[in-house]
Amino acid sequence: MKSGADYILTMQNGRRLGYAVYGHPGGTPVFYAHGFPGSRLEAAFCDDAASRLGLRIIAPDRPGYGLSDADPLRELEDWPNDLAALADHLGIERFALLGVSGGAPYALACAALLPRRVSAVAIVAGLGPTVARGATSDMLTFHRLFLKLFHHWPAIGALLYTPFSLVLRRFPSAVFSLLASTVPPADRDALGDACYRGILTRSTREAFRCGRKGALRDLILYTRPWNFPLEEIIAPVGIWHGEDDVTVPVVMGRELSRSLPHACRCFLQGEGHFSLPLRHAETILSFIAQNQSGKK
Repeated sequence: MKSGADYILTMQNGRRLGYAVYGHPGGTPVFYAHGFPGSRLEAAFCDDAASRLGLRIIAPDRPGYGLSDADPLRELEDWPNDLAALADHLGIERFALLGVSGGAPYALACAALLPRRVSAVAIVAGLGPTVARGATSDMLTFHRLFLKLFHHWPAIGALLYTPFSLVLRRFPSAVFSLLASTVPPADRDALGDACYRGILTRSTREAFRCGRKGALRDLILYTRPWNFPLEEIIAPVGIWHGEDDVTVPVVMGRELSRSLPHACRCFLQGEGHFSLPLRHAETILSFIAQNQSGKK
């Protein structure tokens, strides 16, 4: 497989699942769960670090994003079935998981529901359950209000999200410029990195290739309880979160760490939501390399 190339798997039900591969082409497999709104292109930021560590990053688009067909009734617990089908297609028995931001619930669902196949899990600036009291209190106001809308009035939330999704698709760079003015210095610096910002811009535009269905379904699922047992995850888990994160507040990382009492935790002063994966990709991937025993 060629690094950075796109591929499509046609599932047994006819639904297409798009994915890209980064890092070492023959390396140990790590499935990447992209953020919100995002796509398989987001994983390009860890291409170099994965190559150095001998890891193969396989980054699928969730249903409704990028090259993947929408599945309007999907639940968090359905994603492990898609990932298992992709792993089977690629001849992969065991694999590690890397969940970033809004991809964290999906990575953790796979770890909980595919315990014999998952060898290690890394959660980076991971979104936790949003229904708990105070979970979103330190979040940027715009993000907090959208989550509240989708929790209480999903139809109104979907209506209001429509014009915003069009702006994200057509002018993602302008959105990141506006965002840079509202985030802490570490994130402002990260968004000023031309290469990294280019990756985020392309990933966001690609997220809406076929419309907004993927993002809308994610917003609904993010505001519901998680129906899978975190306490039954047996694979080694590492949690990284920036103390200055206002996109996904650090309180969510701390709550996840309480639900995963044996996890390796790293809460970093002076790091935000975007700076954390950019500056610490090699450290995070090293945790996976040291803790997994997946077969190629």
